[in-house]
Amino acid sequence: MEDKIEKLNSYDWKVSDLFIEDKIEALNKMFQNHGGYFYVVERKALRDTLLSIIKGKRSLVYTNIRVEYEDLVKKLELETIIKLENGSVTDAKKELFDVDVGILEPDAIAAESGSIVLFDFDGTKSFVAFLPEIFIAVAEESTIFDTVPEAIGNMIKKYGKMPATIQIVNGPSRTGDIENKIVRPSHGPKDAYLLLVK
Repeated sequence: MEDKIEKLNSYDWKVSDLFIEDKIEALNKMFQNHGGYFYVVERKALRDTLLSIIKGKRSLVYTNIRVEYEDLVKKLELETIIKLENGSVTDAKKELFDVDVGILEPDAIAAESGSIVLFDFDGTKSFVAFLPEIFIAVAEESTIFDTVPEAIGNMIKKYGKMPATIQIVNGPSRTGDIENKIVRPSHGPKDAYLLLVK
């Protein structure tokens, strides 16, 4: 085990050399290094995990999630739940600026850098990922790729075209522009969560 940890702490390894459990461990380490929170969650515990993250919040926006997650999100006891679909960003803009939590299912995840990759064709994923105070990505193991270029290449094959934007999220934003001190967040969500569902 110490050899594995030592290898992960060095930067001279390739993710493709690792098994899925090791990729998850690398993803966890890298995402947390960027200031995000990473959890491996059993499917049956997903609701409780979401409730613990959103405790005390009133509103939520979501997009691009599978039906089983959508059913779960709709049952979260919040005052406002907004579903963004293709073309609905313009209609919901006013409400989006006050929303507390954004949830989506990422297109891909890059283990090597701890990155969430979003292929955004119409702006909905960008709004969900960057406007709320808390951003939650709910992912499956099948979305884990070794690197960002591999993830993007696979998504281009999947969709057959390039999106309007490709967003790469590594955790809450940060800046060192203010008195040369790292400040988090500099804009966007205060907290970023990556939930890997088993």
